[in-house]
Amino acid sequence: MRAMEQRIRATNLQHAKIIVDASEPEDKMRAVESLLANRAPDQLILRSTKTSASGPLAQAFLSAVESVGNLFDKVVANGSAKPISLNVHYTSDDDHFALDTAVGPVRVCSIEFVGDLTVKSTTVPIFEIAEYRRLDAESPISQVVSFGPQEILGVKTCLEFHRIADTGEIHLLLRRQPDSD
Repeated sequence: MRAMEQRIRATNLQHAKIIVDASEPEDKMRAVESLLANRAPDQLILRSTKTSASGPLAQAFLSAVESVGNLFDKVVANGSAKPISLNVHYTSDDDHFALDTAVGPVRVCSIEFVGDLTVKSTTVPIFEIAEYRRLDAESPISQVVSFGPQEILGVKTCLEFHRIADTGEIHLLLRRQPDSD
């Protein structure tokens, strides 16, 4: 092995239509319209009733794609984007989204997502191969293979695999690399 293939799966939300119950009072409907009209694309407007965490529409889209499970199967790596449309209904009373408006929370019944999926594949070369051993012994303590620097969540890192000789365990390590000037 001289390199490792790295695949990055990405979602791109182009449009989302949030649907609330039509029987909501008029003041709540106006508050929802106001909230949605004045929001930034990355604003944390969807609150999970299960975790109480708030997130942007793009994160809800990613979660919906992941919950289906196989939507990336036919996406060609480094090819054109695969357009998708998902209509997700949030029917569980214990696990759905709410919009926190100026007049109180409003339950989200469903969201119609329109977006696309891409897969980017790159080859990451081996950066270093090393073996650690005691000076007075022939058998190694551990063997290491480190792959070239790559950006993970905006941080330049090297991925390392450490095989511990005594146990056969393989430890994975992400080592931050110094920023270049």
